[in-house]
Amino acid sequence: MRRQVGTVATCLAAALGVASPDLRADAPCGEVVVDGELPAGWRDSVDVLRARVAEMRPGECVPTHLAVETRHGTFWIVATARDGRRAERPVRRPDDLVPVALGLIAGIPPTPGPPSAPPPPQSPSSPEAPPVPIAPPPPPPEPPRPEPTVWLGLDAGVRLTAPRGFTVLDVEVRGDLVRGPWVFFGTLRSAVLSCLGEQGVDCDVYNDLGAGVGVARRLLAAAAAIDLGLEPWVAWTHMEIDGSTEANSVSGGNVELRIDASSRLTVPVSDSTNLTVSLDVGVSPSLLVSPAQLPSSAAVPTVPPFPPVWGGVRLGFSRGLF
Repeated sequence: MRRQVGTVATCLAAALGVASPDLRADAPCGEVVVDGELPAGWRDSVDVLRARVAEMRPGECVPTHLAVETRHGTFWIVATARDGRRAERPVRRPDDLVPVALGLIAGIPPTPGPPSAPPPPQSPSSPEAPPVPIAPPPPPPEPPRPEPTVWLGLDAGVRLTAPRGFTVLDVEVRGDLVRGPWVFFGTLRSAVLSCLGEQGVDCDVYNDLGAGVGVARRLLAAAAAIDLGLEPWVAWTHMEIDGSTEANSVSGGNVELRIDASSRLTVPVSDSTNLTVSLDVGVSPSLLVSPAQLPSSAAVPTVPPFPPVWGGVRLGFSRGLF
């Protein structure tokens, strides 16, 4: 790094009490040192500064060493007095260099008495403080497990039929495939027990077995979800009306297409287990258009038709598979 050095001020020599034949009474007040190369505008300002310092008289200044430095793209001027006092200022523009430097020369008042000795340098052999151990950062939290998209559930509940009121115990196995707000599901449902008031405690009046597939729209409600679905399914139904004796009983079966509309509340109890409450109503269009009925007999003069309309409620749970 090249240094361009000015002349030493006469006032510096006077402060030291040293006489030199080379120093005149009108010598400059200080020296100006530049670290490194400067742009053209800054070199001109340094030349003006040297000229202004050379015009000053010892009574107008404090003997000062001026250094122009560059730090991270910003220019600084550092003033160091003979007695060790130091001041520095940033200089934003070349035009500010002269007024800032002259202010530093005039703004550091002289200190009476001999200059204070500089502080002794730190002994290189002094032991360094041991580094402070830095605790390792805590491990990042584990990402939440993705919610399963395939579920398998089991429901059980009560179904009522119309126009004749069969009371049916329903059991349903249901599988769900969740895709965003949509749920695609399949069911296998059976009426395992059914009773008719006219049959007393005989609860094999009606039973059925059916399977279907459907789609539901999922609505979120706090932590729970409500699935509003529509499902067509095919069912095999069987009815048996007892006569006075077993030989006089009337029985028969029927295959029909059914359409169910359902509302299913899902409440999570763990990451992969849900409790469910299902409400559904259904209709058999073919039975509405053309009712089906078993043939009556002398022993069984009144035979109810196969029920075309029903509604029920079921409770159950579902388990996430993957």
